[in-house]
Amino acid sequence: MSQTTREEFARWLREQLRSQGWMVSDFAQSVGVRPSAVYRWTAGQRTPTDSQVEKISQALKVSPEVVWEALARSGVAPSPPSTRAERATPPTAPATPDAQRPFARWLREQLATRGWSTGIFARRLDLDPVTVRAWLNGVRNPATVQLPRIAAVLEVDVETVRSVLES
Repeated sequence: MSQTTREEFARWLREQLRSQGWMVSDFAQSVGVRPSAVYRWTAGQRTPTDSQVEKISQALKVSPEVVWEALARSGVAPSPPSTRAERATPPTAPATPDAQRPFARWLREQLATRGWSTGIFARRLDLDPVTVRAWLNGVRNPATVQLPRIAAVLEVDVETVRSVLES
């Protein structure tokens, strides 16, 4: 996701923090992240994960839909509504790490086809290689907010990425 695209959410979050009188360090603690994460969100460098959206909405005393609407203006599609049972197992933490998970296997094939290393793919996604390695090894799955960027970098439809992830 480009800096320009993230700027809409960054601007919205900066305004929310300012209007509610939040200090970045206090807001970060309330959301359960480091202050550097909040700085990256407000600078348009990153977007929050699905679980962070819920915590952001609680801290700002707005519904999660309000946060998702702000993210949507930055080109990030909201995740589908989840049930309590689904929240018990977040999509970023598969029950058992397995390099043969469908998404891990598919992603390794995609990188091999293009001749890309983990580092190259991570740079194109503007992510840490450790995150991409966790996906490739089946330790974690990407958050819903990351799917459009993965699809764009791989030049595939976002629904293709979503369907592999859900298989």
